[in-house]
Amino acid sequence: MLRKLLLAFSLYFFPVLISSCIHCGEEPENYIHSLKEISFHRSKTLESETMNRYDSEIVDSADINYFALKLDLEMVSRKNLTLEGKGGSSCFACSIPPPSLASKVSDIKISTNQEFEGYEAGADLSELFYIDPISNYLDDYKLYSIADFENEKFRRPVESIYFLYSKALSQAFTGSFRISLKSDGKVYSQTSAIINLRPLLTGF
Repeated sequence: MLRKLLLAFSLYFFPVLISSCIHCGEEPENYIHSLKEISFHRSKTLESETMNRYDSEIVDSADINYFALKLDLEMVSRKNLTLEGKGGSSCFACSIPPPSLASKVSDIKISTNQEFEGYEAGADLSELFYIDPISNYLDDYKLYSIADFENEKFRRPVESIYFLYSKALSQAFTGSFRISLKSDGKVYSQTSAIINLRPLLTGF
């Protein structure tokens, strides 16, 4: 009787165990296919908590102190299927990590078609922006430099990247922004629509 019970137990749970081991190791790998769109979002202050840092409204003309450029990505996704927990030691204990950008990203450049904050048109403005891990599944609200973002060990967000302007705007600006980057050996770029920005001296 005991043998029958053990056999029935094995026949029932072994397929479940193997299935759990396989799916437990699935990790989506996301690669850049193209850059979709650059949009402008009003920001409160640099110290605001990540999830509450921006107005959801996309602006094209605003009296504003702080803002972010949101770059939306067109992604290609595939799964890296691995077998974890052989022998059943850790299959039910592991968890699937959140999706992240597997593409190697480098040479991020931000520029404008008109003078911006004392920088001439076409100059690289990337030193004026932070990377905001708003969609990066992180618990903290730390802002990252573009150099940190380009580091392969940094878990990069998928679908969109927020470039947060690091200072309060001091001069009016009417023009477009351009973002370019290199990913997996290819160069991608996108240009925004015209934006009209004016410093808001009294704050929000």
